[in-house]
Amino acid sequence: GMAFDLAGNLHVVNHNNNTVSIFTPEGKYISQYNSQVHGPIGIAIDEEGYKFIGEYYNSNSSYNHSRLSILGPENNMVRTIQAFRNIYGVAMDKDGYVYICSYITNQVLKY
Repeated sequence: GMAFDLAGNLHVVNHNNNTVSIFTPEGKYISQYNSQVHGPIGIAIDEEGYKFIGEYYNSNSSYNHSRLSILGPENNMVRTIQAFRNIYGVAMDKDGYVYICSYITNQVLKY
């Protein structure tokens, strides 16, 4: 998954190493940060810089449910929301609502 911040930088989740890479609008690598989730699959960023990162699969949770983790502007963990199995996409609308979808259950949740 990918999302742009207000500065126009592109944040790209790296599913296999649990990080998020940041690139300038011109495509130059800036840095990376720990996604703080296992197997990040999607990301959305709000106007205040909060990151909403979907976790594809959490084998440590009961029922193997995924989580939606919220990181603050400084990439600190703010909150974790238990979701359904296998999140496969994260999006944000113009009003700041976050949507997550699951390919296993064919559902979309709105937060």
